[in-house]
Order: sequence, then structure tokens, then C-alpha cells
Amino acid sequence: NSYKVILSAANNLALAYLRNFVSIALLPIDYTRTKELPALLDVSGILERKGEQLKVLDISSPQMLSVSLTLHSPNWDITYVNPFEPELDDMRKRASVLGMDKLKIVKADITRPETLEGLTDFDYVFSCSVFEHIHPEHGGDAAASANLDRLLKPDGLFVFSVPFYKKAFNEYVEG
Repeated sequence: NSYKVILSAANNLALAYLRNFVSIALLPIDYTRTKELPALLDVSGILERKGEQLKVLDISSPQMLSVSLTLHSPNWDITYVNPFEPELDDMRKRASVLGMDKLKIVKADITRPETLEGLTDFDYVFSCSVFEHIHPEHGGDAAASANLDRLLKPDGLFVFSVPFYKKAFNEYVEG
């Protein structure tokens, strides 16, 4: 009888851990991103460089990009930056669950150079559907673009996407 109590508790604990793992490790991704992320990777040519030592910066793209790049090559140093702490916490949980110790997760704002200290010499900088959210009506996208030069190696590549709509609109999350 006592064995059944212990076994039942162990099973319940295992199921709770499994549910937690699944909710953290599985990255929800909308249909648009299932086309957009592979297109960025294809255009960049990065996947053909799996055996090379590369430094890659991801500017707040959907987390699937950093996760995919980190898992694709152990030779790459991937850094994910985001100014929003909830996004960073979410990424830290995913990295922990997936055993991605090499993924660097940094709080930084691409429009504020003082937050970018130490982030230099990247072979690639990716930004998937982010720049349109950096307050373009206040020059945020221009400020972000101006900081790219300090992030990239002289022969580095900035690979980005922005959505196209016939009518402009603004959508922001305050953080």
C-alpha cells in the first residue's frame, strides 16, 4: 500500500514536470512565421556555414529563430536581445528546458547604444518583424538602424523582415 502511495506521487510529479516541459519547450508560432523564418535563413546563407565559428545576434525576433540557430550548430555563438523582461524570462525558461547553455540572453534596446555595450563583431544580425515596432513615428527605426554598424563585423550581414500591409497601422506593447 505504501509503495502505491509513493508510486502515485512520483507519477503525478512526473506528469507535472512533463506538462511544464511541453508548455515551455514547444514554441507557439503563427502561420506567417512558418514562412518568414525559413525565408530569412535561406536568404542569409547561414545554414550552409554550420561548421564555421560564427557570432550571431537576434534582435527580439520570434524565439523560434534563436532556438533553431542554437540547436543547429554547436559552433555558433548566439545572442538573443530584447528590452522586455517577460520575453527574456520566457527565453531563459526555454533555454534551460532545452539545455541550451550557450545561448546568451541579454536585456538590451537596439535604439539605446548604452545597452549594447560588449555586443560587437557579429557575423550575422537577424531581426524578424521587429523594426516596424520600434516607434518609427518617433525615429526609433532610424536610431536602431544607426546602431547596426557597431554590432556587425565589417563584412557582417544584417538580415531582416518587415510585414507589408496596404494600410499603415501602429501596434505596440509597453514594457
